[in-house]
Amino acid sequence: MSEKTIDKYFTEKRSVHGHIRILGLAGYGWVFPKKECINIGVVEYISTKSKQDDKKNLKDIYRIYIQILKESKIIPDYLKINKLKGAVLPYCPIEKTYTDRVIICGDAAGLINPLTGEGIDYSMYSGEIAAEIISKSLENGDASSQFLSKYEKNWKSDFGKDIKLLLHASGEWGEGEENLIKFASEDKKMADIFFEIGVGNSSIKKYKWKLARRLMYLKLKNLFKN
Repeated sequence: MSEKTIDKYFTEKRSVHGHIRILGLAGYGWVFPKKECINIGVVEYISTKSKQDDKKNLKDIYRIYIQILKESKIIPDYLKINKLKGAVLPYCPIEKTYTDRVIICGDAAGLINPLTGEGIDYSMYSGEIAAEIISKSLENGDASSQFLSKYEKNWKSDFGKDIKLLLHASGEWGEGEENLIKFASEDKKMADIFFEIGVGNSSIKKYKWKLARRLMYLKLKNLFKN
């Protein structure tokens, strides 16, 4: 896609679009421009307790989402679907992210935002920490599991607490009607918090009490409404 077309649809500020609960999906859709193309996708949160009958066809939902985006003039109506592919993302960090001569970073280590599935930030942070430890390992001629364990200690100290808080918050996705997806799709303040954390503009530590208070308020509101 030409830069002129991207300017037309996403402006020079390169606007990003997010849509919660597309077609009732327990998840969201996204649209963001890159240099010569746009990235569009959908994500669904699936519990390990979900029944086989509950599974949705994400490819079908994606194609409908594309049509909705065209009708909303968010993307050009001539745009064709390219490189349609998907993957299952881990929900939390793996048990151990190091061993003899090995350090595991990013998605491979399960270092993602469990609230949104976004993993670029933690991939970059963990990669930087890994580079520092590997450099020291080479200087000392020691690539043992014991020496490389500093990597895991460091990432846990750097952003590990954020992941723990996000895991706790993401537990509220739930399977019933009272969950974060429902609340974020109906409440602007909850949606704003969700996206601020989701796109990495702010830490979960900054918003944890605000998120908890808003969630409690919405649960009570929903209770009395019923």
